[in-house]
Amino acid sequence: MIRFEKITKNYPFKGGIYQALRGISFEIAQGEFVSIVGPSGCGKTTILNIVGFLDVLTSGKYFFKGMDVSGFSDYKRTTLRRKEIGFVFQSFNLLPRLTTIENIILPALYLNTERKSAISKATQLLEWSGLKDKSKTSVLSLSGGEKQRVAIARALINSPSVLLADEPTGNLDSKNATEIINFLKELNKNKKMTILMVTHDMSLSKLSDRVIKIKDGNIDENN
Repeated sequence: MIRFEKITKNYPFKGGIYQALRGISFEIAQGEFVSIVGPSGCGKTTILNIVGFLDVLTSGKYFFKGMDVSGFSDYKRTTLRRKEIGFVFQSFNLLPRLTTIENIILPALYLNTERKSAISKATQLLEWSGLKDKSKTSVLSLSGGEKQRVAIARALINSPSVLLADEPTGNLDSKNATEIINFLKELNKNKKMTILMVTHDMSLSKLSDRVIKIKDGNIDENN
C-alpha cells in the first residue's frame, strides 16, 4: 500500500537547511494499523504529510498502491489526496457554525457528490459511530471524544483507502483517548482500513499492529 525508499525532506532554515527526514525507508501493507512515535521535532508529522500528499519529498521514492508518486504534480497529488486519504487531527478541525452532519458531508461535497447521497452515507457513519441522535446538533455542544468521532466520520465520507491520524488523542483525557484508539481499532478490524497514526503516547501506540520509532529524522533501529 505505502512504501518509502530512502526519503529525505529538507526545509530552508535561518539561511541554511534543516533536514527533517534523513533517508527513511519503510512499508505499510493494506489493512495494517501502524503507529509512528518519537519526540517532538523528530519528523513524525513530516512523514504523515508526505504520505498524505500535503508535502513533497526532497529525494528518494514514494510508492502508493504500486505507483511511483514521488514526482506527481500538485494537481495529481490533490486528486489522490481527496480520493484516497482521510485525515484526523488533534484539534478536530470541525466548523463550529455547522451541525454534526454538515461537518461530515463537506469533503463529499468538495468531490461534487450529490448532497442527498452524502447525507445518506453520513447518517450511516453517525450510526456506526454511536452518534446518530446528534446529527443535527451543533458540534460546539459535543464532548471532546464525540468531536473526534465526528472528525473520523468526516475523514471516512469519501471512502478513503488510508486514514492518517495526527495525534488524534492529544486533546482528550485518558478515558476518551482509549475510546478513540479502540474506535480506530474497530475501524481497522471491521472495515479493513489502513491506518497510520502519529502519537507521542507509547501506551496507546502499543494497541496498534506495529510501531515505527523515529529519532532525529531516522528510523530508530535500537528500540
